[in-house]
Amino acid sequence: MNARLTSTEILAELKAALGEDGWLPSYTRGNGPGPLPQDAPLPAVGEALGEYARVVPSTEVATQLSRAAQQMTGVKQLDEGAATYERLGTALAYLVQARRATGDHLSRL
Repeated sequence: MNARLTSTEILAELKAALGEDGWLPSYTRGNGPGPLPQDAPLPAVGEALGEYARVVPSTEVATQLSRAAQQMTGVKQLDEGAATYERLGTALAYLVQARRATGDHLSRL
């Protein structure tokens, strides 16, 4: 059995999807906020997800990204508290669903 991801690891996965080599900048082909730096502050992750939700060509993907962005609005600081962990985990789950909706099931986030 694998140990669960920490809040820091979940945030790293979210940032990876939004980063320079991430699938979201690639999927939108430059129609979005651009790659998110790995050292971007926590609020920037939710803002970037929301911006991508507005520009992606698929309604299904946009819906999932919008839901991920909404989860991130409740995260004020990175910690292992239950509320923070739940919101980050839910945002990551929506991001995974968005990725699957693009038809790309095998690639890393």
